[in-house]
Formats: sequence, C-alpha cells, structure tokens
Amino acid sequence: MPGWVSEVPANMVFSKFGFIDAAGREVIPLKFQHGFSFSQGLAPVKQGEQWHYIDPQGKKVIQLPIVVTEARPFAEDLAPVRVGKKWGYIDRSGVRVIEDKFDEAGPFSQGRAAVRVGSRWEGGGWKGGKYGYIDGQGNLIIPAQFDRAEPFSQGRAAVMQAEKWFYEVPVTGKWTYIDIHGKTALQPRVDWAHPFSQDLAPVKVGDRYGYIDLTGKLVIPAQFWDAGPFSEGLAPVRLERKMGFIDKTGKVVLETGFVEARGFSQGLAPVRADYQWGFIDRTGKIVIEPKYLEVLSFSQGLAGVVRKVFMGGDYLRPPRDEPRPKD
Repeated sequence: MPGWVSEVPANMVFSKFGFIDAAGREVIPLKFQHGFSFSQGLAPVKQGEQWHYIDPQGKKVIQLPIVVTEARPFAEDLAPVRVGKKWGYIDRSGVRVIEDKFDEAGPFSQGRAAVRVGSRWEGGGWKGGKYGYIDGQGNLIIPAQFDRAEPFSQGRAAVMQAEKWFYEVPVTGKWTYIDIHGKTALQPRVDWAHPFSQDLAPVKVGDRYGYIDLTGKLVIPAQFWDAGPFSEGLAPVRLERKMGFIDKTGKVVLETGFVEARGFSQGLAPVRADYQWGFIDRTGKIVIEPKYLEVLSFSQGLAGVVRKVFMGGDYLRPPRDEPRPKD
C-alpha cells in the first residue's frame, strides 16, 4: 500500500485497511495496518507488527514470523517477502523456498520474476544496482543489466536503460521489450513502457501516451496525458484534467469527470472525487460512493480499502500536490 506523510504526530494518526464487496459492504473489517489484494485465494495483511495471509472470509491461513517486514500477493504459487532489508519468496505453505538475497523482488509471471541486485543501502533506501529476472528456483536466468524492469506479460517484459540519474535513481531513459530469454523482442525505444494487456501496451512518446500492439506498431496515437493498461476491453486515459476510458480502437467511450481513474476489474473501476476514492460501473454510474483514502481494484469479489483515523475519527488528508480546502 502507499505511504502517507502525516501533518500531526505519528502516534495520533493511523490507517485502517480491510475489504469491501461489490455492494460496498465492509465484509472483512478495517482493522489492519497495511494490505494487498487477493490473489490465488489469499491476501497479505499486516496486523500489529506481524504479517500474515488471510482467505476471503478473513480467516488467517499463513502466519509469518515476526522477522518478515513485508509480504506481497501470491503469483504462480510464490510470494515475495522481505526479511530485514532483503527479499526472498515463500510457497503457499509459508515455507521459504527462495532465500532472502534480493534488494527488490517482483511477482512471478510466465515463470520469471524481476529482481534487483548489486545495490547498497544508504539513507534508508537502496541505491544503484541493476534488474534481472529469476526462475522459480531463484536462479538469475536473465542477467542483471537493466535500470528498471516490469513483469512479463504475453511473452514480453518492458525494461529500461537509464540516460539521466538523480542521486543514483534512474529518472529518464529509453524503454524497450525483451522476450523470456532476455533477447530484444520489439525494436521501438520509447520514453516509458508498461506491460501488455489484451494485446496492447501503453507507451510514452515524448510527452504523450499511446498504445502499441504485439509487433511494436503504434496503433493508438500518442495523444493522451496519461494512460493505463486495458482490462475488460477498456483503458483509462487522461483527457486534459479529467479521466476517461477508451476502447481498443482508441475511441473515447466514457468520460468520467473524475481527476483519477484506474482500470475496470469485475465490472467496477476505482475513481477519485476530490480527496476520496470510490467505484463506478461501465456506464460511469457511481456504485460505491467515494469515501476512502485509497482503494485497490476488485479481485476475487473483494477490494482492499483504506481509511485514515485521527483521534478516533476518520481523517482524510489531501494528496501533497493538492491544496487543502479552506474551512
């Protein structure tokens, strides 16, 4: 989950994370400090100082030891977990099957997972290092040579070679796509690239976003200020200051009027009105009123939601790049 910068003492503000159903009912109480979406029937949540995995009924299924400082969703029966500063992977029984030796670790997809190695810990975070890909046994089968790397999807993964850095963090560079063997799969070098979904991938060309197909051809011109992946036949795009949705021809089929929107999942899409998130259906109708500080997309009939609590009541802090409304 995202983090937030508090405007009051930390011991007076905390988050509550739980799950709602498609009717907006809070079916797993908002009692966790952090959490992620359900995947393969389990969701990682943090309660107190300990992470564990729950099932869709909220029952604890895997209890992780206190030394685990973060856990992520399962994919292909493996889940990244962090012990101290290093990441490894557990199986669905909670057993560590890939040792904690990576600076960062992503989800498995198509038998590969992006990992970061060779970094150094400085100032509370990792600096430097490169990304490569491991197999299900933890072997680095695509050498660590990239400055950023996305998960594989439809046989391709977006990777970046940096051109400009800021305090050893890559900020700009050229992106392309590799195949599962690490070979260049598509020739276009773009300013930003995302994973493929439903045969299309959003890419940034100059200061605008469009979509390429599996051959690398730009089939929806770079005309949007921002763009997300396709899901359920639609993709969220930024139209000036508001968000809309396009179909696979690039036609705008839904203008939402919201300042933020994410892709549809199980017929519902997260949207942000002012400083709070809710959900709309495919007609643009609000079906779950915006009242949450943050939401995750629906997965397996449930969506993770966050409220922030301040002195016993809901405390919704506007994003740092937006002014607080005047009283």
